[in-house]
Amino acid sequence: MEMKATTILRKMRARYNELHSYQDAGIITTGFNLAEAVFTTRFQTFFKKPSFLRLHWESHGTTYLILCDGRQVYSKFDSRDTLAVIGEVTDAKVLTKELFRSGGISDWVTQVIPGLLFQNQGLVNIANPPNISSEKESSVNGEACYKLKTISEGAQSLFQEYLFVSKSGLLLKRYERIPLVQQSYPTVKSFVFFSVRIDEALPDDFFRPGLTCSL
Repeated sequence: MEMKATTILRKMRARYNELHSYQDAGIITTGFNLAEAVFTTRFQTFFKKPSFLRLHWESHGTTYLILCDGRQVYSKFDSRDTLAVIGEVTDAKVLTKELFRSGGISDWVTQVIPGLLFQNQGLVNIANPPNISSEKESSVNGEACYKLKTISEGAQSLFQEYLFVSKSGLLLKRYERIPLVQQSYPTVKSFVFFSVRIDEALPDDFFRPGLTCSL
């Protein structure tokens, strides 16, 4: 018996909520349609409970970073090598506010997976839509996936979204966001998550500000 779309999402939310650590690498393509990319963004995510995070992405030749070392939140949004200190992690809102305000410059990479890892903290949670339906099952990089469809409301448009959730691990492997109103600029986005690894050891030192990681 096939699971309902709402059941799949509920199980996916629970899956991310119980993770002790999470790693991925991926690419976002943005264009006027899914077949033709205007530009791409590469990203990597490293997370460890309760609040260790290293999220960096590269777009238009510039590398960006949001980092939490368990004590302070940092960000880097320009060509300088120095990190700006945003605030203490003891204020739970500091990290989520930084992730939220970076949504535009990051092509939403600071929203999609972080919204699942930091649930109920004010980020956009794509796994908690007002409506959801199942599509024909699909695959991503050879892995069998449930394909779910929803419609969400943005600041200036309605969006049709597709979530590709792995059948074996209930993890997000692809995410597509398509405006239902034609735009004059590229707004169709497709996220593909590679090298997803969960509950592997990540030492605290991996999240120190001085560590350099390359995409």
